Amino acid sequence: MNSAVIITTSSEKDSSPIYKYKLLLKYQFAVQCWKANISVLKMPKEKRSVSTVLNEFVKDFSDFTTDESVLLCKYCEVSVTATKKFQVTQHLQTSKHQKKKNRSLGSKQQVLVQAISKPGSNR
Repeated sequence: MNSAVIITTSSEKDSSPIYKYKLLLKYQFAVQCWKANISVLKMPKEKRSVSTVLNEFVKDFSDFTTDESVLLCKYCEVSVTATKKFQVTQHLQTSKHQKKKNRSLGSKQQVLVQAISKPGSNR
């Protein structure tokens, strides 16, 4: 079965023989990939720097801070291995972290309640 490729042009640039040839090569490549059941590979993602990844974790999770090289938990006061997002979420789910966070938030609320309920604090 012979098949013809019809190329319509909209400008002089598109009607050049070189452009038509390149377009034909792309078409033939796509057909060969389709026949061989091969998907065309995409360009690999650019590797993000450590500081970029850590800053994204700090934005996503308010329990952390960073010095551009290490992810630090504000409540546990430990560095957290943070090459993958699931490692950060695992730390957040530990009982140690949850206890320290609740204790810290509880003490902040207690101080706030004491400051509000002190006599003479209303001006």
